Amino acid sequence: MKLSALGTSLDSSVGLLRAHAQIEEYISKSGIVYTFLRPHFFMENLLMNVDTIQKEGAIYSPLGGARISAISVEDIGAVIAKILTTGGHAGKVYTLTGPAAVSYAEIAATLEKVIGKPVRYVQVPFEAARQGMVNSGMPAWFAEDLIRLMKTWVEGRGSMVTPDVENITGRKPLALQEFFENHREDFIVAAGKAA
Repeated sequence: MKLSALGTSLDSSVGLLRAHAQIEEYISKSGIVYTFLRPHFFMENLLMNVDTIQKEGAIYSPLGGARISAISVEDIGAVIAKILTTGGHAGKVYTLTGPAAVSYAEIAATLEKVIGKPVRYVQVPFEAARQGMVNSGMPAWFAEDLIRLMKTWVEGRGSMVTPDVENITGRKPLALQEFFENHREDFIVAAGKAA
């Protein structure tokens, strides 16, 4: 089983997606039995916003109105467990998404509803986002590739919603509100400190 990413393609403008595609190609040509999983943006990445919510009641992103179908790693794990314990997955490629594509403004509004504290979305320029990643210690090449990836989402390539999680596990993937409710204490403690 190979964990790749949504948008994996040999001709992608994003280095990480090309690398995933090259590995998939190598595996598929090797003759071994494989299943490729291509999940989208992890909901758990949103937990990295706790600090700005704590200090400013804000979530920052360059995505503007772009919609992304974020998925919880809990659902990815459930898919992996089912694939490892059932048959019929050899040679398959599954694109794993959450149940809906949402904008960052909707993400902020959903979190605000769950924690009962104001949360606003602030759009930042791509260059400011890239510089922020580099300032946090991320290698410049990786930050630049993540910016290229996010730009594909702005172009609409991150809004895909698939039934693969439900088809494999028999249950709908976690919705964003459910995810925030599961992590409500993290955000309430953070929001409480800001008060």
